[in-house]
Amino acid sequence: ASTVKGRGQTREQAYAELEAGGDRVTDFLTASGFDRDDLARSAIETSTRYQRDAKGNTTNDVAGYTLTRTIGVTTQDVNRIAEAAGEVTALLREGITVISGRPAYYFTGIEPLKIRLAGEASANGRERAEAIAAETGSRGASVTHARMGVIQITEPDSTEVSSYGIYDTDTIQKDVAIVVTLTLELDEQ
Repeated sequence: ASTVKGRGQTREQAYAELEAGGDRVTDFLTASGFDRDDLARSAIETSTRYQRDAKGNTTNDVAGYTLTRTIGVTTQDVNRIAEAAGEVTALLREGITVISGRPAYYFTGIEPLKIRLAGEASANGRERAEAIAAETGSRGASVTHARMGVIQITEPDSTEVSSYGIYDTDTIQKDVAIVVTLTLELDEQ
């Protein structure tokens, strides 16, 4: 997301600067290949700036206004997002007050992956149980209870885990892990 600011002695002046900057950011993003439907403008935040006296204390006299708006982009084209986030601040040369936020990358295919990962983790647990049963001289093992834990979506090669789960949004590439807990009963010979 890019944050655009407009400043002025009156709200109208600040709004005009904000709109001009917002339009320029929108033009930049569409020229970068994003559809207008990919863009979303937030509500405008208004803050009042007050004058200071000779000692630097804030007075009740209004010095001007600052209006702020965020323009966000939602798209599947993650590489274009990374590129645009780094380039949008070039608009500073045009006098546009724009701040580029760090892109957030979300994994949208989690539901089918959860099912697949839970199945793979359960199969792996059963294989381990069968190996344990064989080593202890048992005929096999029966599952008496199964529970899926939280999902950990981390940056690649991370060792970070949390009992509440982790959802990394900083990196494009992600590792997804799930823990399935199986309670097994060994079948006697």
